Amino acid sequence: MVTDAYIWIVLVIFTSSAFVLVIKYLTLSQQWIYLAAIIAFELLTLVCYYNIFSAINVSTGYGIAKGVSIILVAVAGVVIFHEHLTALNIVGIAVIAVGVTLLAIQR
Repeated sequence: MVTDAYIWIVLVIFTSSAFVLVIKYLTLSQQWIYLAAIIAFELLTLVCYYNIFSAINVSTGYGIAKGVSIILVAVAGVVIFHEHLTALNIVGIAVIAVGVTLLAIQR
């Protein structure tokens, strides 16, 4: 079902974004936590993608999930880590947002 696929897309966006944010906090001195985080997030992401691709086509599901994850991580970088975005970064994020929107409404 398409509705279920979008629920799985939200979960994969969360797991992908959370993975990046957790990795940002960890250092290589925390190797076991790092390894456990990689395994846990990747397994959860794999389950999400399996459910997405069984309901909708790969180009739509993967495009939406990755595009929104990139946007979410960029926003989190600014809000949580006080990173700075250049005008070119903002234009790139806007292009990704437009692409994700077009993928989502093509149905």
